[in-house]
Amino acid sequence: GMVGTGFIYTNKESLSVGCGALLSQLTQRGVTPNDLLEHMKAHPAVAPLLEGGETREYLAHLIPEGGLRAMPKLSTGGMLVVGDAAMMVNSMHREGSNLAMASGRLAAQAVLRAKEWNDYSAESLSYYDQLVRDSPIYKDLYKYRNMARFFEGHPEFFGLYPELLNEAARVMLTVDGVSKRSKQRSIFWEALRKRAPWWMALDFYRAWRAIA
Repeated sequence: GMVGTGFIYTNKESLSVGCGALLSQLTQRGVTPNDLLEHMKAHPAVAPLLEGGETREYLAHLIPEGGLRAMPKLSTGGMLVVGDAAMMVNSMHREGSNLAMASGRLAAQAVLRAKEWNDYSAESLSYYDQLVRDSPIYKDLYKYRNMARFFEGHPEFFGLYPELLNEAARVMLTVDGVSKRSKQRSIFWEALRKRAPWWMALDFYRAWRAIA
């Protein structure tokens, strides 16, 4: 039920396996990053992929997912703020490196102009703020500005709804001689048993509003 993510990247001769969750929820539940990773590795869909393998590297780090609402002042006299330091992380799409590189390019444009003018004042370097605001960086972060707060307050999107989807997929993909209509009916009633239809409608309307 925690807000988080998991991934498996395939390399030429290895796998990169990882997961993440909100620091606030990890501390509230007394869960360590290693606990979370071991839980994921033990999942029946993941464990066979790792069988017989050995850990070659392990690391954990914090990702600043504050987004637009936590973005600091981006420029002042003699200084520009880019990438993670500027909270340029789109947690919805697991993006950060691309935003960091894009902001670095925009910062370079602002610095080159300041060098040409021989003016590194706050007013001169505020050109960087304008470049960021006119870029896809700002537009994407603005679109998802309410998302993190919304999902943190609605754990059903990381518990109930994934469970319902998994169960629906299991029922529909199991070859057992039962008609599709009967399966769809059982999926429908099981969903209604766990969440009233008006609550479902409200949940997804609120989710849509958070990213609209």
